Amino acid sequence: MHRLLIVDDQREMLTALEMALGSDFEIRTAPSAEAAILEASAFQPDLVLTDYKMCGLNGLELAAGLNRMIRPPVVVLFSSVMNQELREQAARVGVIRCFEKPFDLNVLRDALLELKV
Repeated sequence: MHRLLIVDDQREMLTALEMALGSDFEIRTAPSAEAAILEASAFQPDLVLTDYKMCGLNGLELAAGLNRMIRPPVVVLFSSVMNQELREQAARVGVIRCFEKPFDLNVLRDALLELKV
């Protein structure tokens, strides 16, 4: 089972994603990018699913930080402000997929399961 780290500063979103994806992935959550970097070091996730806009570091800064790991995880970004510029910035820091909120949890789950990790 793949390891998934979910990162969002909104507890409700973390809970919803954990419930929707918990049967398909071994999941840990983090309420901030800073906490996610620490959690990723210990948990060694295959995938990181992160919000873009958070207090402190944003999702792109998190992705850049995760790229410095010995075995960097695949990063998927979601945001309510998704646009072409953000998608291009995300691609430059190695984000593999982007989703605009609100998104269908079944579509997200299927996309995550299809990723080659």
